Amino acid sequence: MNAPMTKDLLHEARSACQRFETDLSAYVDRELSALDSARVSDHVSTCEPCRSFVNSLAGMARMQRALQGENQAVTELFGSQDAMWGGLIQKLLTDTEGRLANVLYELGKSLMHVAHESTPTNPAESRAHHIYEKSPGNVRSLTKQGTRLSREYGELQAQGDKTRRSRRSFRKRGLFPSSTKPMRGVAALESGRNCLEQCLRLDPQRADARIFLAWYYRQMGRLDRALQQLRIVERSEASPKLKAFAMHHVARIYAQARQFGRAMEVERGVVAATDVVEDAALHSVALFNLFVYAVKLDRLEDAEKAIARWIKEFPDRLADAVTAIARARELKRILAKNQPFLDRLRNRYPSLFAA
Repeated sequence: MNAPMTKDLLHEARSACQRFETDLSAYVDRELSALDSARVSDHVSTCEPCRSFVNSLAGMARMQRALQGENQAVTELFGSQDAMWGGLIQKLLTDTEGRLANVLYELGKSLMHVAHESTPTNPAESRAHHIYEKSPGNVRSLTKQGTRLSREYGELQAQGDKTRRSRRSFRKRGLFPSSTKPMRGVAALESGRNCLEQCLRLDPQRADARIFLAWYYRQMGRLDRALQQLRIVERSEASPKLKAFAMHHVARIYAQARQFGRAMEVERGVVAATDVVEDAALHSVALFNLFVYAVKLDRLEDAEKAIARWIKEFPDRLADAVTAIARARELKRILAKNQPFLDRLRNRYPSLFAA
């Protein structure tokens, strides 16, 4: 037995019989043969000093075994200090990663809104097409928040590299503008794109970020890239509402490419989907677009059905349709070439052509 000799234990040892002294420790540790153990046991039962020494040795043995068990339990609970620290860093890194991705999304969305408001566009589209689920945030405050989070994320990555490689790559250089001047037009558009791309680096499942990135590509004329982002959303586990929103953008891309037949096909899917998810704003726009696409394809019967349904379901939004028709030069030109159809619409829905 390797227990240290305390003052009390030393006193007990001196009081024990010398001829049994060497055997008592082995007796406590059960290292004696059966014959020797019985001999020592008989002596201990009649000798008070030796019995006290044996009891002291047994107490020390129990204490040592308890300490050994406690040390093992601590090791099993925490593992190595490096592993424990690495797990904590990884948890903090994951949490910060999620918050940073969310701020980047909100900032990218807000910058897209700034670009949309400051760039000449179709006013009818601005009013009739709802782009945002909620109002965009303040660009300056989001920039400050993103700068702080990206710094925190970088520091955690540096610490995490010592134990476990971080999961996501992230480029923060040039991401957050240092100038306090508000951005406009193309500058806001490009900065918004950068934010959305970095958001998707951190969280590739952000379907809403892909939809806004597709809107950016539409504005830049990169319809192929826009379709690529939207198709990813359609194949993802995004909510039905977001998928319907992505489909609507797909229809608009086909219309922009003057593939009105495909645009109608997709927009019909949007109408069916929004019947289920109850998105009145998107449902209204999809129905009106069906009317526009059908007119451009000279499918006047389908056009009349679409506008009749739209007026029945959304009579309170008639002003939007009046404005859209008044500003749509190509649509008015096509209608003018089909005078009987135009006259029929004017007779049935006179308020539709009030402008």
